[in-house]
Amino acid sequence: MTFRTRLTLSYAIASATSLTVLALAVCVAAAFVLARSLASSVNHTAHDVDRVIHGAATAPAATLAAEVESMHVPDGVVVRINLHRSPMGPPPGGRGLPLRGAPRGLLDLPGALGLHPFHVALPGGGDVFVAPDFARVDAAVRWLALSFLTLELLAAAASWFVGRRIARRAMGPIEAIRAELERFAGGDFTP
Repeated sequence: MTFRTRLTLSYAIASATSLTVLALAVCVAAAFVLARSLASSVNHTAHDVDRVIHGAATAPAATLAAEVESMHVPDGVVVRINLHRSPMGPPPGGRGLPLRGAPRGLLDLPGALGLHPFHVALPGGGDVFVAPDFARVDAAVRWLALSFLTLELLAAAASWFVGRRIARRAMGPIEAIRAELERFAGGDFTP
């Protein structure tokens, strides 16, 4: 490997690393902004559901369920109503609290982003679950990952071309000296 190639690689690696860190920071920031917005929508919807249910606690569960179904639910939030409580009782979490369970593996991305489902018990039996639409979260994470990979490929290509240009300019004077020395070695001593 020539010195020029090594110099090109070193400049390319340095600039690719910088661009990778920048692209990763942009993608992570975008993920947190999206997750924070979605978590806020889920929290507000869960509190609205809790207010509707416990504001009319004496109403039958079917009436409360109909009121919850008529509520405006923002995009990215899913509300599921179960009028029949399971024999095991309500899930852990209690009234209007996020469901907390064992993580779904080492990388619990929705949990790390603060995206938790909420559970609200209906007074006459049954449950209401408010959760982020994990299909949309998955699609957004896939889009961010694809964007990062695309940015990474563009960064690698740009880094290689920038590295070649910098190496060519840095090696220009050395190449001129080498050419003069080869001319002298060939016996040409003209100025």
